[in-house]
Amino acid sequence: MPDDLATTNPRVAHADLLRFIAAAYRAVGISPTEAEKAAELMAASDISGADGHGVFRLPQYIRRIKAAPYARDERITTTIIITC
Repeated sequence: MPDDLATTNPRVAHADLLRFIAAAYRAVGISPTEAEKAAELMAASDISGADGHGVFRLPQYIRRIKAAPYARDERITTTIIITC
């Protein structure tokens, strides 16, 4: 059974994940600084359990950047929402 889990849910080292995400962003024209920032935020989402905001979204984000080249000039920002 553990072998099945490893196949369907492969583990990737944190540093490798950061490099992969940043490289994908750089490949579509995002600056290295912004690409690294985005990679850190996406990996942090995965690590915190918010998988829907992590690397799962990378293909969608890359498609959007390709469709709207002007977006490459935008700075990556974060918003923290606190609910009670």
